[in-house]
Amino acid sequence: MIKKIVFIVVGFWIGTLIFSHKTPKYAQHEVKAKVESLCQDTPILIDIAWAESEFTQWGEDGGVYLSKINTNGTHDMGVFQINTVHWGEAKRLGYDLKSLEGNIAYAKLLYERNGTRDWNSSSLRWRKRVAERYLAGNR
Repeated sequence: MIKKIVFIVVGFWIGTLIFSHKTPKYAQHEVKAKVESLCQDTPILIDIAWAESEFTQWGEDGGVYLSKINTNGTHDMGVFQINTVHWGEAKRLGYDLKSLEGNIAYAKLLYERNGTRDWNSSSLRWRKRVAERYLAGNR
């Protein structure tokens, strides 16, 4: 039990040190506009960004928006809430997940590879938006 608590505390501390990186901060409406612009060819990604973070890239402290620790000990980052299992590959491929543009670009890569599988945990929220958009004639 104590090892688990130490692991969580140390993980949080290291995450805070590594990911408190400050980047130019966009207002939420600007993040939404950027996601809509860069994902207009894949509108489902717009729905996913809303479901995952409600178009939030940065936290109140100005650092990149991180999820709380997931039940499996991982974190999610940025507007598309990219999970830690992808961070190493993203960095090797030159994607900066802390930047809005990098988070969006890597999300598009994940979508090209895996479809919506990487965002199954939020699928109830984004599937509802997809259905509403479809019923409104905005496919």
